[in-house]
Amino acid sequence: MKKLTGAIALILILSMGFTTCKKDETNPDNTDKVSYVDALLDLLNVAIDNSVKYASKVDGYFKNDDIKILLPKEIQTISELPIVKDVVKTFVEPLIKQLNRTAETAAQKALPIFKDAIKKLNFEDALAIVNGADNAATDYLKKTTYNKLYDAFHPDIVKALEESGAQQTWGLFAEAYNNIPLVPEIGTDLAKYTTEKALDGLFILMEQEEAKVRKNADAQVTDLLRKVFGNN
Repeated sequence: MKKLTGAIALILILSMGFTTCKKDETNPDNTDKVSYVDALLDLLNVAIDNSVKYASKVDGYFKNDDIKILLPKEIQTISELPIVKDVVKTFVEPLIKQLNRTAETAAQKALPIFKDAIKKLNFEDALAIVNGADNAATDYLKKTTYNKLYDAFHPDIVKALEESGAQQTWGLFAEAYNNIPLVPEIGTDLAKYTTEKALDGLFILMEQEEAKVRKNADAQVTDLLRKVFGNN
């Protein structure tokens, strides 16, 4: 017999005896167990699609204060000093914009990685997510995809920052800052910093989208989502 994986295996397992679903306590008729897995897959797909679509559009990062990539706080502090503010502003603002543009472009690569992770859900994962906190699905995806996302984002971010001159500009800032006496050094690898911040932002969006799907009727765009999460 061929091995069944992903959603198919979950559906069979649940249909054979899963009786601890989140909705049992409010549904005396024990809502179709298969619906919980299908609804979970719907939740993941909706949250993923919305998050990646938002992050990868122009200004998805740059004009969203929740995920906008800024320079390290040490550089921000120095750039606000009156003695250098006007001079630094010429370099800082374009640099910040470039970091965010680079993240927006890289975000497009997240979709197939997220979709692949969904296919590998097992029974324990599904049970924990369905009965978990409002960010349980996001936590699952972060745990299972972070390294792959980093590896997918990083090369493109390196290339974009080098071609735009952002890496060279950052090198000047970092060198000047690191020459200040008695301050801890900051890293000179702008691509690493940008990649990490881009991923942080993507998972913030995922968490927001997941919470909306679980709690907001307007975000429950399928019958299954309304059926399973509609009474929250």
